Amino acid sequence: MTFLPIVERELRVAARLTGTYKRRVLAAAVVAVVTIFMLLVGALSDTPSHIGSSMFGTLSYLMLAFCLLEGVRKTADCLSEERREGTLGLLFLTDLKGYDVILGKLAATSLPSVYGLFAMLPMLGLSLLLGGVTQGEFWRRSLALINVLFFSLSAGIWVSARNRVERRAMGGTMLLLFLCLAGPLLAKGTSFRHFSPAFAFFNALELRYRMEATGYWQSILSTQILSWTLLVWAAFTVADFGEDEGGAAGWLGWRERWRRWEFGDTRMRVELRREMLALNPAYWLAGRSMGRLFLWISMAVVTLGYAMVPFIMNWSSYLPTLVFFPLVINYFVKVFMAWQACHCLAEARANNAMEMLLSTPLSGEKILEGQVLALQRTFLKPVVTLLMIEAFGGYAVLAYLSSSGSGDMAGAVIGVLVAGAFLAGVFGLDIMAVTWVGMWFGLSAKNETQAIFKTVLYVLIIPLFFGIFYCFGIPFLIAWPIVCTVLAREKLRSQFRRLATQRFSGTQEAPGWWPFQASVPARPRIGDKML
Repeated sequence: MTFLPIVERELRVAARLTGTYKRRVLAAAVVAVVTIFMLLVGALSDTPSHIGSSMFGTLSYLMLAFCLLEGVRKTADCLSEERREGTLGLLFLTDLKGYDVILGKLAATSLPSVYGLFAMLPMLGLSLLLGGVTQGEFWRRSLALINVLFFSLSAGIWVSARNRVERRAMGGTMLLLFLCLAGPLLAKGTSFRHFSPAFAFFNALELRYRMEATGYWQSILSTQILSWTLLVWAAFTVADFGEDEGGAAGWLGWRERWRRWEFGDTRMRVELRREMLALNPAYWLAGRSMGRLFLWISMAVVTLGYAMVPFIMNWSSYLPTLVFFPLVINYFVKVFMAWQACHCLAEARANNAMEMLLSTPLSGEKILEGQVLALQRTFLKPVVTLLMIEAFGGYAVLAYLSSSGSGDMAGAVIGVLVAGAFLAGVFGLDIMAVTWVGMWFGLSAKNETQAIFKTVLYVLIIPLFFGIFYCFGIPFLIAWPIVCTVLAREKLRSQFRRLATQRFSGTQEAPGWWPFQASVPARPRIGDKML
């Protein structure tokens, strides 16, 4: 028998796919565009000697984000999808072992990611020619990036082996990555922070490496041990996939308790169901999978953070926190809303609920209206509460400026009000954009994971690159979400029934580069799965 047969087969298949090479070229092209832009800006700056170090830092952080997201995008749903479709058990009718399945999935999903990272590293090496970066820094940071990518993919495999629901697997992977990367780093002054995969990345620079060279290599080694431990654990979990009924029963009990806390007891849920069904059946179908308790917990954390920060830092440090902390929280809320907007239609399409909806007298307009109502019910009150908390933060800024004896208080008040109104307006426009664009991609993308990443990329990430143009980027930040909303809304209203029935009729449409061109998944071919 061939050693690791699935690994060999998946590598052969992936090496022949045109998508593998397209993704590699795309990754290199994105980094090349950023590099060219930084060279142009650096040539006009007053400190051209800092171009090399600035480029090295910017590109390496972009690559770090790429490595972390690949685990969520590629491996978080690779095994949970097999569980949902019932094909995982068929693999164990043969003489395959758990490690064959795990390593096969890792090989199938990681090859485009590895190709993409290796295509971007030469662009990172260009900073060596500009000065300010040593060869040791380049090679140490490259090794740290490869290490982080391997850990991210391994974490996604481990979480996927223990879940069936796509959204839960993605959320679990992001939580695991955050805990493993940020948790040890918070333990300053202890050797425990060496266990973070990000420690080697941050300490690859020359000065930090000279101070803690041993810690750098300890971080590399501990990350490798943790990654292989997760893979071995996942192999045992997959091999015993049919023996988790007791654990599933326990999880269902906790899930029922959570739903009771969030939606109330049985009587309250019956009344809520009656009201939602009377208003719009699609509203009930989408709203039953959306809970607000998680958002309210996030709002409580934000409020607690605002209340505790003044006691742990001085006012000079508190002011930047009041400015940047809301931006981070707002971005998190927008990503979570994009997640929910994609989930509504993607789940209905995956479990055939869309087919049942289309067989009823409900029109496409009513179905979309139900999705929007469910999102409003979930996010309206938490978002309003968040804006009120942030308004309190703006008041704290004005109070500090008044107590510090700043000269032009009238100008400071106008500046804070204008900045607050602008940020609140952009936040509202982004919320509207992720609602409609998320529903469009939830209906037209290949799966929920792809829909979420496309929504976040086109609506939330692309405008960030134009934000660096300062006053020239402000009109784009306002116009881009409006354009996305109008296009996605028009496309949904004109093509809803055609897209919703396309996967059942068997017709196919080639995907395009334009975000609002339909990319309906093609009919599955023999060999697409691991069988």
